[in-house]
Amino acid sequence: MENLTATQAIERLSEHRLSSLDAAARASHLLNWWGLDGDDQEFATLPPDLQQQILDESEPPDDGLNPRYAPLLMIALRAEYRGVTHRYLMRCLHEAGLGDCIVSPGCEQLEACPCCAYRTLSTRGQYEICDLCGWEDDGNEALDVPSGPNHMTLGQAREHFALNRSHLPLDKWPLATEDSQ
Repeated sequence: MENLTATQAIERLSEHRLSSLDAAARASHLLNWWGLDGDDQEFATLPPDLQQQILDESEPPDDGLNPRYAPLLMIALRAEYRGVTHRYLMRCLHEAGLGDCIVSPGCEQLEACPCCAYRTLSTRGQYEICDLCGWEDDGNEALDVPSGPNHMTLGQAREHFALNRSHLPLDKWPLATEDSQ
């Protein structure tokens, strides 16, 4: 079995996924990531001509299949693996037909979602949406206070999460109570 770091596994998975993205998926990723700017760390990794195009044009291009956009698409694909567990990466590599690999623990440590308690948020209270349970973290931790962005209380959202756990990728992110990934 091949040994990989989490970063190597994410790169391999992202490259594999990039090769199979259709035009609609590419357009969706470009739309979501076109607002990247000089304040974002990833922006500096883009080729200068693509950086300039992003700064000059407010809308993403219509020709998303053009290879010139691959670096931006790779940033988008890598971001989908932010904070995931090494077990999840090993499963994804296997399911993608990329081999049975041992991935060393060591992904980025994220903040725990107040709804599901999985580490899915880069910061707390900044209206970031949890990719596991869908809770938009408005900073409120009271169980019985309605949350404007979520249209329900945190207590109701936790009940909804509990009912849907069996349909969710619970191995993707670590629980806040887990010490290691």
